[in-house]
Amino acid sequence: MKIAYISTYLPKQCGIATFTNDLLQSIDHQDSTITQHIIALSDRSYSYNEEVVFEINPQQQLDYIQAANFINENKYDCVVLEHEYGIFGGNSGVYILSLINLLHMPLLVNLHTILEKPNIDERAILIEIAKRASIIVVMSSYAIGLLQKYIMYMKTKYV
Repeated sequence: MKIAYISTYLPKQCGIATFTNDLLQSIDHQDSTITQHIIALSDRSYSYNEEVVFEINPQQQLDYIQAANFINENKYDCVVLEHEYGIFGGNSGVYILSLINLLHMPLLVNLHTILEKPNIDERAILIEIAKRASIIVVMSSYAIGLLQKYIMYMKTKYV
């Protein structure tokens, strides 16, 4: 099995980067036959380890499209998106949609933050991510309730 993670990554000093590193190590500890690679959001030049196979400049929309092509061409079995507000480019992080909508495999999404009062763009982007996701993981029981409000909005607005 091959997994691609879209995330910030160490050595960047970022909680999402640390979370992703810990997740990779945990999975590798459980099953070392799984191939895991990082598609790193990188706002400057970092010296990455070999697990980083592609870098996205968050402010360059073309990088997101090229990353999707890279992931598809390398036939990953699934993609894990580590979503946090502020790490993706475009208005409210909209550039990530151009990547996930081009993928040809299941998308698993870790939502690190669910905003209680998102602006209209943040709400629309999260709804689009939720529509595309095969699995969504949130970090707390409270976040489940917030996400259910989004989904209710999605059902009444789009069904």
